[in-house]
Formats: sequence, structure tokens, C-alpha cells
Amino acid sequence: SLLRKNKKVRQFEQDQGAPFNPNSTPHKRKLLFEPEYLGLPILGRSKKTQEPNTGAEVLERLKRKSKVVDNLIAFNRLGSLHKNYIKPMPLWVATVDGRAHTNYTQHVVVTGRLSSTFPNLMNIPRGDKVSEYGGLDIKRVFGSRWQDGLMLRYDYNQQELRLLSWACDERNMKAAFQRGEDIHDFTTANLGNVNMDEVSDTVWKEKRTRYKRISFGIVYGITDRGLSRDLRCSIKKARE
Repeated sequence: SLLRKNKKVRQFEQDQGAPFNPNSTPHKRKLLFEPEYLGLPILGRSKKTQEPNTGAEVLERLKRKSKVVDNLIAFNRLGSLHKNYIKPMPLWVATVDGRAHTNYTQHVVVTGRLSSTFPNLMNIPRGDKVSEYGGLDIKRVFGSRWQDGLMLRYDYNQQELRLLSWACDERNMKAAFQRGEDIHDFTTANLGNVNMDEVSDTVWKEKRTRYKRISFGIVYGITDRGLSRDLRCSIKKARE
């Protein structure tokens, strides 16, 4: 595996006399944080045991410090795909016609949006995110029942922010929508005081994602702690 190509992982396995198990929290703690192995900084501890935290949020914050962490994140994502999509897939297929038929409901989600279940076709992982880790593009599993049929994708197109601009009578946002601008590009340029043409695509994408999370977070009542977790910044910075 990719993990076993790392010399620290091989050293760990040699010392333990057993293969490294990426599903084992004790294994991850020892490999990630003990100085004889990766010796990464401890960013949080379990409230019950005070042992170093190895959860998804911690791994995201550590991924630039070691390729091993990147591989662990990839392992977790692929495991999630298997658990939530591949494994239950046979249960979705109707015995009558051998096809999957999703269910849509209007009364489950607090925001009033439609929700989809069995399978949830509204929350399938995007192919570009999966392919970064050499994984499966789960969306390709679903298709039309007809040989020449199409699968159509509809988007709410920033519905909440459109309603927010109307409810608050925020003239700048309303004008941006009326001009047909992407509201997240507009917000990034104005609040971030940055011009799209003056920075690299990577920098712009990072800033746009940041302001997008802030915008939707405000609509849904996100807390300063929640925003700090999303943006991977201090609570004080998130509050500001």
C-alpha cells in the first residue's frame, strides 16, 4: 500500500511485529505523534482519556506536514465510499425491475430543501474530489434506465443567499445577482479585497472557499467554534 512505502511506517511495523492498521486509533496515535516515528504536533486530546486526538479535523490540519497523513485521509474517504455507497448498493435495487429508485421528501430538512434517500442522490461525492486519491467516481455508477437516456443535474443556485439579499435589502448583493455574477466571486473580491486576475487560481480558490463557508455559515447560524473548525483558524479569528 501507499502507507507501507513510508520508511517510518515500515519502522513502526518492524517494532510492533505487525502491519500498521489505519483503522486502529492506538496505531495512529503512536505513528503520528511519538517522536521515534513521525513526531507530529498534538493538536487536541480526547476529553475522556486525554490521549492525542486522531479525528478527521486533526488529520486535515496535519496533512501538509506528512504524506502519511494525506494517505490516511484518502483511506478514510475511500472507506466511507465503501460503507455508504458500494456496500449498501444491492439494497437500493428494487426486486421488481432491478433498478434503483430514490425517494424525495419535502418535510425532513429544516431549511425546506428537498432531501433524497435510499439512495441519497443529492449527496453523492463529487468525482474530482475522489479522483485526487485514485478512488472511484461514485457518480458514474448511476445512470439512466434508457440506453440513450440522460441524467439531469439541477442546482439551487445560491438560493439561500438570494433570499438573504432580499430579506436584508442588501443592495450590493442584489445588484450582483441581477448582473448575473457569481455571488461567491463577488464576496471574495469585495470582502477579501483581492482581484481574481491578480492572484493564482489556487489562491483564489482557497479564498473563495473561505468566504463561501462564511456566507452560508451566517445563513445557517454557525457558531464561532464551528466556523473556526471549518476554516481551520482560531476561535478568536473566526469571531472577528
